[in-house]
Amino acid sequence: MKNKKLLFLASATVLFLGVSVFGHLNHKIAPLEAAAHQENYDPYYYSGTYYDKLDTTGDDGLQGDFRKALSSLIFPDGWYIYGSSGDDHLSTQLQYADEDPNNNENMIYFYTRDSVKKNAASTWNREHVWPQSNSNGNWDDSTGKEKAGTDILHIRPTYDSTNNSRGNLIYGDLNKNDSYKVIYSNVVYGYKGNNRFEPIDCIKGDVARIIMYVWTAYYDHYKDSNLLITKTIESYDTLLRWHTMDQPDESEGNRNNYAETSRQKNRNPFVDHPEYAWRIFGDSSSESVKNACMEQYPANGYTGDTKTLTGISISGTATKTQYYVGESFDPTGLTVTATYDDGSTKGIPASSCNWTPNPLTVGTTSVTCTYRQETATYSGITVSARETSNNVFSVDFIAAGADGSSELSTSSIFSNQLENNTLIKSVDSATKVFPGTSGLKLGASKNNGSITFTLLEEAQNEIESIEVVSTQYGTDNEILTITLGNNIFNDVIPGEEFFETFDMPIAATTLTIATNAKRAYLNKIVITIKKAATPIDPDDSNDSSSSGQLSSEDSSSSSKKKRRTTSSSETGCNGSVIGTTSLLGISALIGLVFVFSKKK
Repeated sequence: MKNKKLLFLASATVLFLGVSVFGHLNHKIAPLEAAAHQENYDPYYYSGTYYDKLDTTGDDGLQGDFRKALSSLIFPDGWYIYGSSGDDHLSTQLQYADEDPNNNENMIYFYTRDSVKKNAASTWNREHVWPQSNSNGNWDDSTGKEKAGTDILHIRPTYDSTNNSRGNLIYGDLNKNDSYKVIYSNVVYGYKGNNRFEPIDCIKGDVARIIMYVWTAYYDHYKDSNLLITKTIESYDTLLRWHTMDQPDESEGNRNNYAETSRQKNRNPFVDHPEYAWRIFGDSSSESVKNACMEQYPANGYTGDTKTLTGISISGTATKTQYYVGESFDPTGLTVTATYDDGSTKGIPASSCNWTPNPLTVGTTSVTCTYRQETATYSGITVSARETSNNVFSVDFIAAGADGSSELSTSSIFSNQLENNTLIKSVDSATKVFPGTSGLKLGASKNNGSITFTLLEEAQNEIESIEVVSTQYGTDNEILTITLGNNIFNDVIPGEEFFETFDMPIAATTLTIATNAKRAYLNKIVITIKKAATPIDPDDSNDSSSSGQLSSEDSSSSSKKKRRTTSSSETGCNGSVIGTTSLLGISALIGLVFVFSKKK
């Protein structure tokens, strides 16, 4: 009898271990994997009557009458509940709004474009494209978390890990190197770095149109004017470029159709009428980006013209062909022609091109026009170093009207924040860098700010001095660290003009300026290089020839320091299976031991 008891106990133990192991394995694979991956869908064109009563005659712009009329039209009639179950539950509705058009048993996950079997929301996440942290607490009449945060045209289903990977990072463009890739199931679904998240190209338009929808639908229900697009995406240029490059597709049209039949009774207008985007946001973007958007989505309506741009060409002669380093190319005199797949052609404004390189660098002889991903090159320009009596290279940083709260990307800094630039070739990295009332603002509360530049080639060698002009943010003991090549200066005080001269000229390719967990403004940088030695006349052989020659006795650089005070002030399974099975197994085992211990 005793052996039977032992055998039973052993069997129960094996059963418990088996259940636990199975539960553990199931924990590892609980998220449902994709049945298929969809790169993109067919283009979508709207032909319904939802907008028939919209007054489209009002002024354009963020606060124009047209925006106000559109906001009133698209504000939802009702919302679903974020955290309950059943038909009132947002997660239930999303499974239909995001249903795979090729398989009604599946739903499409955002970012990855994976088709996954419909299932309870405990195995997937609800992505807030507009993060709640950007606006919570500032809405009137509970319009935020309870409404905008449960809007079926805003929230998208995702894998837990892809949602967590993006977090509340601002959307923006990144260098697409391997270190920035984010991957799910061997598929790249975006890029992440420098406090930015960049989705794959076929998602960018979806993201832009959701952001524009949330802002337009809910702006008038916000307490103040701080509901800023640039808290969610890096710039209005990026917003319209993404909207232009990735046009509305079938999946977005299907979502609009579902939303209109739901309790919300509304649609995303930037999917149905993408030309509304430049009418509202175009004046906040650069002229070239607005023009490209207008070309893609004509003012008379996006009527489904399926012509495809196949190439562009450049003709004529540029009025200006001689440039100094740091200037931008002027396309005056050139004609840019677009060619379409039906053989038709159309002239486009040369200002609609993204001309590169910008700014121009020494030795550049040609520039490239990029328009809607097509390119053409114009040759015949020359770019020279600026002739200055002191061989001075410098850059000023543009001051904003007020301190910004959205971090600047490296590309945005290089394109929009530099002025009179004859020094900087590129902005290589930027952390906690913002627009500021007095130049660039480095740092945030208790967070270091740092920015690294690559110098233009002509300013990299024979450096005799460096000057950095900065301004205090407050009176909080700010300190800057300046690193020029291998030379580090740790005790730079903003509000004092920093000026270093070197006993022996040095070489450096990069310059980094960082704060010490405080904030400061960066106003100007000046680098002076050694003048070229004057050639010696052979007839003057008796004269000293040491002028302009460098000593090779010591390759290290000592410096003389001067200060002049200025007056400028991924996740696993939700509800771990192993936890449940382990507790059940332990309870069963204890119960069996108790029962058999009572038997005689």
